[in-house]
Amino acid sequence: MPLILDNILVFLFRAIVLIYLDIRSRDWPVIEGVITRTDADIHTMYPLTRIFYSYTLEGIEYFGTYKHGFWFSYSAQRFASFYPLSKMVRVRYNPAQHHISFLEDNQQYDEEPKSRK
Repeated sequence: MPLILDNILVFLFRAIVLIYLDIRSRDWPVIEGVITRTDADIHTMYPLTRIFYSYTLEGIEYFGTYKHGFWFSYSAQRFASFYPLSKMVRVRYNPAQHHISFLEDNQQYDEEPKSRK
């Protein structure tokens, strides 16, 4: 039973952090970015997808990482498959600190994913 409670707590914590980051960045300007790498950490008790992206603002290239936790490994893999290398994405950035950003994941994976090679 402790493992189930542990899983629930980790899942809820990750979800709350993601919601907080999304709400905090809602009023930030949006810029186009590109996926530089994607990985799904599926061989752990707490599956996690990391989406690495870059964006250029005022001639300076910035990098960010979007983390999304899942209950099932399959879900983490499927989510990662919607973000292939070089896919264009929408990135919100902090206008006061350009290196702080948040990947808009709303409606970016509404089509079937491309197969990953």
